[in-house]
Amino acid sequence: MDYKQVLQDLYDSEINISMYWEWDSGCTIEIGASYNVQDSYNSDDLTKCFSWLINRVIELYPKSEFHKKYYA
Repeated sequence: MDYKQVLQDLYDSEINISMYWEWDSGCTIEIGASYNVQDSYNSDDLTKCFSWLINRVIELYPKSEFHKKYYA
C-alpha cells in the first residue's frame, strides 16, 4: 500500500483527516474536521488503520474523487 499516495488523494479530494499515534496506544485516525469528527479508529497496526481509512472514506464520501479511485 502506498501510504503517501493515499494521503495525497485524500488531500486532493479535500477530505479532512487527523492521524496521530503514541507508542503505548497505537495509531488513531479521525475523519472530518476537528470540530466535526465523523468517525475514528484506533489500532496498533498501521496497515489496518489505512485499510479502515480507505474503506470508511469510500462509504462517507461516495461522490468524491477518492471514491472513484479506490472503490473496487
